[in-house]
Amino acid sequence: MTRLCFVSAVGGSAFMDELLEVVAGEVRALGVEATSHKGAFPPDDGNEVFVVVPHEYFVLTDPAEHPDGDRLARTVAFCVEHPGNATFETSARWAARLGGAVDINRDGADELVHRGIGALRFSLGYSRRWDHWHGDLERARPCDITYLGTTDVRRDFLLGSQARALSQWRTKLLIPPHEQMTASRPDFLMGPDKLEHLASSKILLNLHRGASRSLEWVRVLEAMCNGCVVVSEQSTDYAPFVPGVHLGFARGPATVAVAASLLRAPERLQELQANAYEFCKRHLSMASSAALLVALAESLLGRGPAPQAVTSGPRAASAPTPQVPEPRPPRSGLPEPPEWVGMVPREVRAQLARSHARALQSGTLEITERHLGDTHDVRVDALVSRGSDDVGLARTLRGLAGQDVATRVLVGTSIVGGNGLGVAHARVRNHLLGLVDAPYVLVIQPDQELFPGALRRLVAPLDSDDGMAATYGMMFDPDAGALWNALPLELERLVGRAYLHAPMLVRAAVLSSLGGFDEGPALISYEDQDFWLRFVTAGHVAQMVPEIVGAGRQPGATALGPSTWMPEATAEALSRARTAAL
Repeated sequence: MTRLCFVSAVGGSAFMDELLEVVAGEVRALGVEATSHKGAFPPDDGNEVFVVVPHEYFVLTDPAEHPDGDRLARTVAFCVEHPGNATFETSARWAARLGGAVDINRDGADELVHRGIGALRFSLGYSRRWDHWHGDLERARPCDITYLGTTDVRRDFLLGSQARALSQWRTKLLIPPHEQMTASRPDFLMGPDKLEHLASSKILLNLHRGASRSLEWVRVLEAMCNGCVVVSEQSTDYAPFVPGVHLGFARGPATVAVAASLLRAPERLQELQANAYEFCKRHLSMASSAALLVALAESLLGRGPAPQAVTSGPRAASAPTPQVPEPRPPRSGLPEPPEWVGMVPREVRAQLARSHARALQSGTLEITERHLGDTHDVRVDALVSRGSDDVGLARTLRGLAGQDVATRVLVGTSIVGGNGLGVAHARVRNHLLGLVDAPYVLVIQPDQELFPGALRRLVAPLDSDDGMAATYGMMFDPDAGALWNALPLELERLVGRAYLHAPMLVRAAVLSSLGGFDEGPALISYEDQDFWLRFVTAGHVAQMVPEIVGAGRQPGATALGPSTWMPEATAEALSRARTAAL
C-alpha cells in the first residue's frame, strides 16, 4: 500500500510544518496513510513516497543525511515560492533532481514546466484545520487591520508610507525578520494563535515580497477561512476568486485607503466576509489536489501512470523574471570605525575623543517646560534632548500636542550640540529626569513625531500590567523608506545588534532604579543600547506595540563623536553591559 511521508527539516519554518500537516490531513481524508517526520528520512520498506519543501529541507539538513538516489526518485518537491525570489531558484534546482514536483502557485508551476520539470499545480482551498471562525457573524473582531509578513524592503516601505493612515485604526502588524521561525514570538504567531488572531481581525493587508506579483495563497486562505477580509496588492493568479466579490485589490500605496473604505462600510465588509468564506467552504476543496498528489506518488512507485502537468498555456516570449536576492543581514549598528580612522595614530585619536567628550559633557544646558493636555493630571513626562540648532523640535512638539494623554514636555538644549559634535543625550536626559513627577516617562528625540493616538497605545500595556516596565512601537524613516524599532526586545539579538532606540515609554520608577542613562563619554550615541542592556540585566520586561506609532530618522552615531575616534572604547563599554546581561 502506498504511504506518504511528509518530512520537514530540523530547525525549519513552523509555517512550512503547518502547511505540510494541512496537506497530510487532506491525504488522510482520502483513506491514504500519511505520516509526518522531522530530520533525516525515516527507515522505509519501499512503499513510501516522501514529500518535502525543497528550498528548506535540502538547505537546512546536513548533506550527510540527504536521501540516496532511490529515495530521491521517490521524493516529491512541494514547492511554495514564487519566481523572482532566490528561494524559488533553490526549489527549482532540487525539484529537477527529485521524482516529481507540485507547486501551490500557478506562476511557479508554469515556470518549472518551462524549465523542463514536470510540475503539477496543487490548488489550495478550504481546510477545517484552518477554520477557527465557523461562520459566526456575531464574533467580536477587536482588530481592524492586521498584517502578517516577513520584513522586506518593498513591503516595509509600502506599510511605512501609509503609516499615518493606518494609525487611525486598531492595527496589529506582525513583521518578523527574514529568518527561520520555529516558535511563536511577539511578531510571529503559529497554529491556533495565528488562526484565532485572524478570526479576531476584520481586514488582512496582503503585500508582495520581492519581484513576485502572485497572490499569497496560504495567507489569503487562512484569512478567508476565518472571516478576515483580504485587501491585497494587485495580483496575478487569483482565479477562481472574483475581485470585489471575494476580496479587494488595490495598488500597493492604496491598500490602506481601500481597507479604510471597507471599515467605514460595515455592511459591505460583511458581504465580502460571507462571500469569501462560503465560496471557500463550498467550492474550494483540496480533495482533488490531494488525489493528484497520491496519483503522483503511486506513479513514482510504478503503480500507475504519471499525472500530466497542466500549465496555463503557451508562454509568451518575454524577458526572464528578475531575480531578487534574499535580504542581507542587517548592519549591527554597533561601533564600526570608518577606514580612515585606522590611518590616525591611536594617541591622536584618543586625544580627539577626549576633547570631543569634554566639549559635549561641559556644554551648557537650557531647560524649558511645555504643558500639553490636562496639566492637573499629567500622566506622561516627555524628555526631549536636542542641540541648539535642531530644527526637528517643532515636528516632535506637534506630534506630542496631538496626543490624547495629558503630557508635560521637558526640553533640554545642549548649547554645544549641532556642530558635528551631536548631543550628549544621556547628560541632558538625566538633568531632565530630576524634574519628572509623572508615573511614565517618554524619551524622545527631535525629528521623531508620534502619530495621533500613539501615546495612549504605548501607555495601555503599562496601565494593564504592573509587571511591564517599558513599551515602544515601530517607527518609519521617510528618508530611508524603512521601518525601525520593529523587533521585539530579545537579549540574544540585543547583544549583537543595536536595534532599539528612542522613542521609548518607561516607568519613572524603573528609570530611577537604573540610575537613568550612563553618561560615560564612550557611550555617546550608544546611550540607548547601553540602557536596554542594563534594563534586561535588571530583569525588566518591555513590550513592542505592534503598530507604526510615528515617523522620524533612525538615530545613528554622532559623526565626530568619541565612538568614531575610539570605537574600541565604545565597544568595551558596551561589552561590560553585555557581559552583565549574559
